[in-house]
Amino acid sequence: MADADTKAKKAKKSKGDDDEEASKGGLKGKLIPVVVVVVAVVAAQQLGFIGGGSPEVEPTATETEEVVVLPGASVEVAQMTVNLASEDLRYARIGFGLELAAGTDAALLEPKYNLLKDALITIAIGMSPELLRTAAGQQDLRDQLTAKAQEIFPDGEVLRVILTDLVVQ
Repeated sequence: MADADTKAKKAKKSKGDDDEEASKGGLKGKLIPVVVVVVAVVAAQQLGFIGGGSPEVEPTATETEEVVVLPGASVEVAQMTVNLASEDLRYARIGFGLELAAGTDAALLEPKYNLLKDALITIAIGMSPELLRTAAGQQDLRDQLTAKAQEIFPDGEVLRVILTDLVVQ
């Protein structure tokens, strides 16, 4: 009988060791997936895939705020020779371009450039060589062309007309 008790004790002790090892391994086996999930959630929050970050705030406009149109690219439209209002044959070579609003696609405006060229001829033919040689005359030409360009492109695409070349003969 002593042998049976010894065997039972040894079997119990062996079973206890197995339970201890199983519980250690089992805890380790359960802890790893939990840690992986926690790390994945924190990473997803940091990358903005899931909520928990700071909420986006939409900017609001006040009633007194002015809309400012930022200049974009400038494009050259034409360089033309135009007869001027004079008793003798006088002409001017005038190059001009457009300063566009930011984000305006110049290629979309190109089909209407001929209307601007026509406007230049109409305006310049009424100007004398003496007037066109002055700063005031050149500013008048810019202003008139700008007004016409803004008529042709009414959605605010053109900010102003710029003179790129001016030679009066």
